[in-house]
Amino acid sequence: MALLRAFLKKAPAPPLPVGIDLDRLLEIAHAQGVAGVCGYLLQHDAALPEKRQMQLAALFYRTVFQLSKAQPPLEAWRRKLAAAGIPHALLKGAVLQALYPVPELRLCGDADFFVPPAFLPQLKALLAAENVTLLHEDDTVIYVHAAPLYLEFHPTLLPDASNDTKALAAYFGDAERYMTGDPLCRDFEPEFHFIYLLSHQMRHFQTDCPGIRTFMDLAVFLQHFPAAPTLAEKLQDLGLYDYAAGALALTARWFDVPSPLPVTVSDGDADAVAAYQEEAARKSDFERTELNKEKTGVVIEGVKGRSE
Repeated sequence: MALLRAFLKKAPAPPLPVGIDLDRLLEIAHAQGVAGVCGYLLQHDAALPEKRQMQLAALFYRTVFQLSKAQPPLEAWRRKLAAAGIPHALLKGAVLQALYPVPELRLCGDADFFVPPAFLPQLKALLAAENVTLLHEDDTVIYVHAAPLYLEFHPTLLPDASNDTKALAAYFGDAERYMTGDPLCRDFEPEFHFIYLLSHQMRHFQTDCPGIRTFMDLAVFLQHFPAAPTLAEKLQDLGLYDYAAGALALTARWFDVPSPLPVTVSDGDADAVAAYQEEAARKSDFERTELNKEKTGVVIEGVKGRSE
C-alpha cells in the first residue's frame, strides 16, 4: 500500500521494512495486477542486491512492453468505429491508463466500449468484415479477440446497476446522454464514468473481489477530476451513496486522496478489507493456475494475476 501510494503521489519509494519477504510482496503484487508498479519504484533500491534490482526492472519493462503493444491497435479500432459511423465510448482501464502517473503501468487485459444499442447492426457488420474471433455474445456484451486485443462491446451498462435500484438502472439505461468528445475522459462525462466505476466495483464485491487496483483507479480519477459539489446528492438519488461512502473512505485512507463524502473508516475495518482482498486474489490466482494445469498439463507463466 505504501508503494502504491508513493506511485500515485509521484514520490520516491519508501524504504522497505527490515526483513520483509520481497518474494511474498511481489506475489501479492502479481495477484493484484500491480507488479509493474512495484518494479518501477524498487528497481533502483540500493539496499537490494543487483540481481534483485534487475528482476524488479524486468517487471517494470515487461509491463510497459505489454501495454505499448496494445495502444496502436486500440487507436486503430477507434478509427474503424468512427469511419463506420458508430458512436462509442471507452470505459474503465483504457480510459484510466491516460490518467496514471506512468500510463503503461495501468494494466488492461481488454478494452471495453459502450456502443448505443441502435448501432449494433453496424457494429456486427464491421466485426464480420474484420479478422476477429467471437468469444461470447449475449444481450449485454459482444466479446471478441482481435489480435493482439480482446475487445468488449457493451450495448448496455445495466449489468452494473444494482437489481433493486431503479434510479441507477434508469441512469445507466440513458448512458448515451452522457457521452462527450472529451479527449482525456474518452468519451463519457467524468461524473458519469466515476459513478460507473463505483457501481462496477460494487458488483465485483457482490460476486468475487474487485482488487486493490480498483481503489487506485478511484484515487487517480479524483486526482484528475475533483468531484462536483452535487455528487453526494446524485449518489443518494441513485441509491449508491452508502457503498460509495465506504469505498471512497478506504480510497482516502490507502492513497491519501481526500474523499468527497464525509465518511471515515476505522483502522480495523480498513485492515479487514485489505486482508480480504489479498486472500481473495490469492485464491483466484490459485484457481486460475490449477485450471490452466488441468487444461494443458503445465503452468503458463503470465496467466497469473488480475488483467482487467
